[in-house]
Amino acid sequence: MRVLLDTVAFLFAIEDPDRLSPKARIVMGDPANQRDLSVISLAEIAMNNAAGKLNLSREDAMDALGRLQVSILPCAEAHVFELMTLPVYHRDPFDRMLIAQALAEDVPVMTCDKEFGKYKWFCQLDLAPFDLLIWLHLPGESTPARPVFCCNKLLPDEGRVKVLS
Repeated sequence: MRVLLDTVAFLFAIEDPDRLSPKARIVMGDPANQRDLSVISLAEIAMNNAAGKLNLSREDAMDALGRLQVSILPCAEAHVFELMTLPVYHRDPFDRMLIAQALAEDVPVMTCDKEFGKYKWFCQLDLAPFDLLIWLHLPGESTPARPVFCCNKLLPDEGRVKVLS
């Protein structure tokens, strides 16, 4: 499975893996899974470092990427074009770019950000952070929309969500 980590998921994995759910730790620890981190997340980390909100050195970030076997997802033209069509439900520009990348790449996002739930293809459940991989079935669709790791509060209608464990 391929998964895109949001910035917080990456920081939790580095600094305090116990903040990730057991299932998220399995995803992070399974060498068969491809774990991606957007270059946008690295930019966000750099900017938070410069603002004094975070203390993660370049060397520590590079070490964590190697240790966790996380690949860098570059920002591509297709991602920006996806961003241009994205409704402005989420105000954080970094997260909007991650959402656009996930859509363009057709890859699930590991996040606990409730703002992701404002987009129709994301569903939120009242669970520990990063607990389940879900597929949201949109009305009129015969196949699932996009998957997301999620944690927040919104109970979906029965039959609209298939939980994959």
